[in-house]
Amino acid sequence: MSVRLALITACGIALSPYLAGAQSVAREPLKRAVLSAALRPVCLSGPVASAPSAAQRARARQLAQRGQQSAILGDRASAREELRQAAQLDPTDPDLAYQLARAHESVGAAEPAVSEYCRFLALAPRAPEASEARDRVAALARPSMGAEPAANGPWRQALAAYDAGRFVDAENAFSRAISVEPRWAEAYYDRGVIRAARGAREDARTDFEQYLRLKPEADDRPAVVARVDALGRMPA
Repeated sequence: MSVRLALITACGIALSPYLAGAQSVAREPLKRAVLSAALRPVCLSGPVASAPSAAQRARARQLAQRGQQSAILGDRASAREELRQAAQLDPTDPDLAYQLARAHESVGAAEPAVSEYCRFLALAPRAPEASEARDRVAALARPSMGAEPAANGPWRQALAAYDAGRFVDAENAFSRAISVEPRWAEAYYDRGVIRAARGAREDARTDFEQYLRLKPEADDRPAVVARVDALGRMPA
């Protein structure tokens, strides 16, 4: 065997896992979700709240009841303050987060209302009130309808590279889009698809986990959770 043929053969063997990954990524669809000003994500994942003590939880319930009574009497300011104190005592209770969001909204405090609605969605993404909470976030955030988000430029470059089979370029372009808009859930998902296909299991898992954090109500959440679990296991 000639030296040239030996090198080609060796390279072919070494690159075969990458080529298999490239074929895999070409068959898997990306989300291709263009980011518009109206759809720009608002809710961010925060630190996980520590569980309150039994005494704190009991005091929070008392304050919440007082807040509800104040609201019934029309004292919105007192209701808001009592619910705020209750939520501080028990930051793990989604009902308190939802009530506080409503209290903020009742006095025209849009920004803290959005923050509490987002906290509620993080705590209870599939609660019956979740759909309403997402609608309130969208209404209160009032995103600008001006120029197109800057992240769409590198995002389009990423899709073009992906469609042309240039997966390294696509991954790099998705990374640029994320650096401009770090809250864009779908961009993390798409980059995760490419990274998984290229064998970068840990990086792909990190991207899918961030997608779930940014979009806890995602319809494909069970499938992505399963994928995260699979990427965490050592390959056979």
